[in-house]
Amino acid sequence: MKPIHRRAVQFGIACFSALLIAGFATSMGRAEPTSDRYPANGGEIVVTPIKQASFVLLSPRHPDVDAWIGDGAREELEQMRSGGWERSARDARAVPVVDTGSSVGGPAGGELPVFVSPLVDARFGPTAALGIPAVDEADAEIAARMDRAPHPVEVGEGEEPPAAPPVQGARGAVHYRANDFSISRQRSWGTPIPVIHCDEHGPVPVAEADLPVVLPRDIRPTGEGNPLAERPDFVDVACPVCGKPAKRETDTLDCHFDALWLWVPAAVPPEDRAEQMFTHPDLREWLPAERLVAGGDSGGFVFDQRIVTKALRDIGPFAFIEDGEPFAGCLFHEMVIADGRKMSKHLGNVVDPDELVARYGADTVRFAVLYAAGPAKTLNWSDGAVRFANRFLRNLWTYSQDRFVALEEHNHDPEAAADTEHLRDRLRKWSENGFEKITEDTAELQMHKSLRNITRLFERIQDFEKRVVKRRGQLGRADAEAQVAALVLLARTLVPFAPHTAEALLLASGRVDPETLGEWPERAEIPVAFEDPAPAGT
Repeated sequence: MKPIHRRAVQFGIACFSALLIAGFATSMGRAEPTSDRYPANGGEIVVTPIKQASFVLLSPRHPDVDAWIGDGAREELEQMRSGGWERSARDARAVPVVDTGSSVGGPAGGELPVFVSPLVDARFGPTAALGIPAVDEADAEIAARMDRAPHPVEVGEGEEPPAAPPVQGARGAVHYRANDFSISRQRSWGTPIPVIHCDEHGPVPVAEADLPVVLPRDIRPTGEGNPLAERPDFVDVACPVCGKPAKRETDTLDCHFDALWLWVPAAVPPEDRAEQMFTHPDLREWLPAERLVAGGDSGGFVFDQRIVTKALRDIGPFAFIEDGEPFAGCLFHEMVIADGRKMSKHLGNVVDPDELVARYGADTVRFAVLYAAGPAKTLNWSDGAVRFANRFLRNLWTYSQDRFVALEEHNHDPEAAADTEHLRDRLRKWSENGFEKITEDTAELQMHKSLRNITRLFERIQDFEKRVVKRRGQLGRADAEAQVAALVLLARTLVPFAPHTAEALLLASGRVDPETLGEWPERAEIPVAFEDPAPAGT
């Protein structure tokens, strides 16, 4: 077996070969049967043949747009390119539109005028689209503004427009909705690209025997240019083909590329990763991963991870993953915003978590972030969530510690125990229902719901005590035992959210084995009936 760096780099380069490109056909949004190339202006224009179309809209960034624009409209085109169109300007009546004066044969016969508008960029990218006023309000607004736009043919409800005659010279077109992305970066960190540039032979792959390429460990960035390019000991090498002086590639692979298989090492024992990263038998047990949690802007990133997994399946190493999916489920969480904008260093609106931790503690900050909003909702940051979390944890700490200490002070009164048994049974039901909801929400990663149910269960425990005191004047031993059991249950469900506070409470209760502090309880066990403790020595 070869070192993992060698295999990873080789696969990284190969995964964009013909084998993987063949697998992109459906995954990249390939739109094969629905588009045609229409001859026009000495070239071609790709549009989707829809019978109700009344005009063609070109993006001002379309590669062939200059061939369609006459001299009279060229100045308007340049203004459109430089000024663009604000995406927030949703009113189609305000969108700039330029009439090219040209037309193209339409799918339903006749000629369709060709217009240019940045509306295409906002909706489809730098391409061409058909304007269909009959079904699209924005297209109807544009058609009403432009003199050359014909009125759509009206058909009765449930009727189909007349069949479209073929357009002379039209042929099928294939295009993709996914855009290309660069995998290289001009920086001194990242996986080296194993390519050597030779004046005679051009780009030459590094010989397998010389892999992996290792970056210099003593780089000192200056802030100007790529430090790797300034290192002759790294750059100057011999061509693997002719042996003449050549230059090593100084770009490195983007971290996006490196992370295309980032979940795989977690399924392989550390000591075996160098030799069996993609072949270790444990992979069959752990993959696919149960859940991926990523930011709401990570859809394209996960898309690429899925493509690589499918390629590994087709190549062979991951043949045991039949559907080629790396994750059994995904959760894309939204962003944290402040002052109406996404938190970002360059915007200067980032809240320093270190300062919050120093002031309130890690448990409070963790609790506040998870409590404030669901993963599918944008979190508009405010200190209110932090103050609430801090207040709740302090109240829970003080309340629980006092009840743990006072437990042994309560005496058993059979009459009182019988009188409040229905209240303990009510506490049991509250605890069981709360625990069931917390478990379900946590399993679904709905942490905000889990924490709301935790706070609600704490309120129920406090309410139980108030009801007993109102009825009997004080808690009996049976009531105190039930209350402590409920507080221990509450602390155990709190471990994933405020681990320091929760584990300290569990240890203080004296009812949990220190070796099992992090284990999720199997059920809610709240004692309702009470029996006297056995006398000492029996």
